[in-house]
Amino acid sequence: FFLYRAKKRVSEMRNKRKKPVSKPELSRITQLDDGQAEPAVVASASAGVGTNIESRPVRRAKFNPDVDVGEDEHDDVERDIIDKKIFDEVMRRTNERYGRQVFPDEIEGDKDKEKADSANKNGDDASEDIENLRTGAAEIRVDKIAEGELDLSKIFVNPDSIELLKKARSGSAENNSSETLKVEKTQLSVQQPQPDIEVPEPAPVYKFPPLSLLTEPPRRSAADIEELEENARKLVETLASFNVHTRIADVSRGPTITRYELTPESGTRVRSISNLVDDISLNLATQGVRIESPIPGKAAVGIEVPNKTREIVYLRELLENKEFQEAKSRLTVALGYDVAGNPVYCDIAKMPHMLIAGATGMGKSVCINSIIVSLIYKSTPQEVRLILVDPKKVELNIYNGMPHLHVPVISEPSKAAGTLAWAVTEMERRYELIESVGVRNIQNYNEITYGDPEKEFMPQMVIIIDELADLMMTAPDDVEGSICRIAQMGRAAGLHLIIGTQRPSVDVVTGLIKANVPSRIAFTMASQVDSRTIIDIAGAEKLIGRGDMLYAPVGALKPIRVQGAFVSEAEVEKVIDFLKGIYPTPLYDDSAMDGIEEAAERCAQGKKGRGVRGADDDDGIFDDPMLDAAVELAIESGKISTSLIQRRLSLGYGRAAKLIDRMEALGYVSPPDGQRPRDVLITRQQYLEMKMRGTDAC
Repeated sequence: FFLYRAKKRVSEMRNKRKKPVSKPELSRITQLDDGQAEPAVVASASAGVGTNIESRPVRRAKFNPDVDVGEDEHDDVERDIIDKKIFDEVMRRTNERYGRQVFPDEIEGDKDKEKADSANKNGDDASEDIENLRTGAAEIRVDKIAEGELDLSKIFVNPDSIELLKKARSGSAENNSSETLKVEKTQLSVQQPQPDIEVPEPAPVYKFPPLSLLTEPPRRSAADIEELEENARKLVETLASFNVHTRIADVSRGPTITRYELTPESGTRVRSISNLVDDISLNLATQGVRIESPIPGKAAVGIEVPNKTREIVYLRELLENKEFQEAKSRLTVALGYDVAGNPVYCDIAKMPHMLIAGATGMGKSVCINSIIVSLIYKSTPQEVRLILVDPKKVELNIYNGMPHLHVPVISEPSKAAGTLAWAVTEMERRYELIESVGVRNIQNYNEITYGDPEKEFMPQMVIIIDELADLMMTAPDDVEGSICRIAQMGRAAGLHLIIGTQRPSVDVVTGLIKANVPSRIAFTMASQVDSRTIIDIAGAEKLIGRGDMLYAPVGALKPIRVQGAFVSEAEVEKVIDFLKGIYPTPLYDDSAMDGIEEAAERCAQGKKGRGVRGADDDDGIFDDPMLDAAVELAIESGKISTSLIQRRLSLGYGRAAKLIDRMEALGYVSPPDGQRPRDVLITRQQYLEMKMRGTDAC
C-alpha cells in the first residue's frame, strides 16, 4: 500500500512540474527499513528545491529500482482499488443468505484475518469461513461474560436479573455449552408471579358472530356502458345549449349514483353550472340530480345522476372488507359506499359524536341498526358498552338482552332524561380516575392500569338516542344541558353520542347541540330549511331516499354522498340470538340502573318547579289563548310578522311581539331577517301532534 502511495505521489509531482523523476530519486523515496521510512526528497531539476514527504511507520516493502515504472504497471496498481468492491459483493451475498450483516470487526486475531482474506478471494465459498469466524467471535464474548469481566450493574437494573445471570454462568461452566446460557438469559425477561397476589379468574371469552348470519350479497351487475355514454352526451349538450362549454374528465359509478366530472372552459363561472340543475334533470328525465361545484381537490365540477338500476348495499360485504377487518379502533362502523364505489367507514372515537336526521322511511333507523351490528362484529362486551334510548318503544327493543348493553333499552321518556344525567355523573367519575393516575384520556388510563387488580378497567361507552324530538318535548332543559356537557367533555372519558331525529327543527336541534355535535348524516329531508339545519347547506332535500345520505364527518369541507348499508330485522335477530346463546344472562350494570332511577326522579322534580316559575316569568303566555290563533294564522299565511298579528287578531304591539318571540322559541317560525316576514317551519299536522304530546306531558 505504501509503495502505491509513493508511486502515486511521484506521478502527481511529475505531472505538476513537467519534469521526469530519476530512478535513484524514486528508489530513495521507497527505501524502508524495519517499519521506519526515511524522509524522501524529490529534487527539482531546474530550481534544486526539494519537498519532504511525510514519514510514517509501515511494513517492509520490496522495490527494485532497476525496473522502470511504465503505464502498464501504473494501471495494475490502480486496479487494486476494486478489492473493496469485491468484498462488498461477498458481504452482500452473505447477507442475502443469512439475512443479517457481518462486520469485519468481529474477526479477531491474525489467524482470523487470514481466513477473512481467503473468504474474500473465494467469492461464493466465503460464507462458510465467515460463519466460522462469527461463531468464534461469539464464543469469545460468551467466555468474557462467564469470566465476569463485564460490569453487570450497568446492564441490569434489577438485582434478581444479576443473580439469574450468575446462575447461568455456573451452569455454562459445568456443561461447557452455550445453549444453557441462552436458556438462562431468556429467563431474565420472565417475571415470576408473586405468591401473595391472587390471580383473578379470566373473563368469559367473547365469540364474534359468524358473517354467515348476514345475507350474502348477490353478484354485482356490470356497468351499463351505453347508459353512461348517453348521460355524458346529454350533459355536455344540455350545458352547451346554455352556452356553457365543458368536456367529460372522468366518470365514477357507485351502487346508486354515478358522478360525471366535467371540466369547464377557461372563464366559465361555476355558478352558471349550478343554476342549471333543474334543466339537467329535465333533459335526463330523472330526479335527484345534485351538482358538486367544485369537487374538493379537483379542478372539475361533479354532476351526480341516479342510476336506472339501483343496487342494494348489504352490510355483510362491508364487514368482510379487509379495511374493516384490519381497523385498529374497536369503534369502527360501516356506513356504505360512496359515489365512486369505495367503502365508507367511520371511527366513532374520532367523530366523537354524530347527529343523524331524515324523514320517515328514508333509512335513519336502518343506519342505526348498521352501526350497532358493526360494533357487535368489531368489539367485545368488555371493550364497548351500549346505552340505547328508544322513546318509540318499537325500534330498538330487539337488542334487549344482548351482552353489549349496559342497561336495558330505555323506552320511557321520563327515564331518558335521567339516563343522560347519569351519563354526566359517570363522565365526571371517570375524569377523577383519569386524573388520579396523571394521564389525559381513557386509552392511556387503561394502558397504565392494565393488569392492576386494584384499578378499574373503563370500557368505551356509546349512547344511541333514536328520537330526540320526544325527549326535547318532555324535558328540554335537562336533555339539552346533558347532551351539551357530554358532547363537550365526553371524548376523553370514552363517552360518545349518536343522536337520531326525524324532525330537525330549531327547537329540537338547537344551536348548542349543533355546535357540540360535529359529525352529521342527513337522509332525505322534507325541505331545504331542514337540510340547512343539519348540514348547513342545501341538497339533502334532493336525495332519492332508501339509504341515500349526505355524510359530513368532522373536519370535512363538504359532505360526501353515500349509499347506506342495509341490514334487515331478520338478520339482526339472528345475530342477537347467537349472542344470547353465549351469554344467557344479560351483563347489565345494577349500579347504573339504580343511578338512572335516581336521576330520573330528580329531573321530574326539577321539571315541576321550573314549570311554575316559567309561567310566572312569561306573564301567563303559556295560558294565552291567542297563541293557538297566532300559530294558525302563521300556518295559513306561510309568513308571519308582528304587524300581521296586530291587524288580524286585533292585538297590541307588546302582546303580538311576545307571541312572535314565543313561536320562535318553540321552533314554529324562523329567526328575524331584517324587515322581511318570518318563515313558518312547521305544518298543521306537526303542530297538532306537538300540542297533543305536550298536553299529555302536562
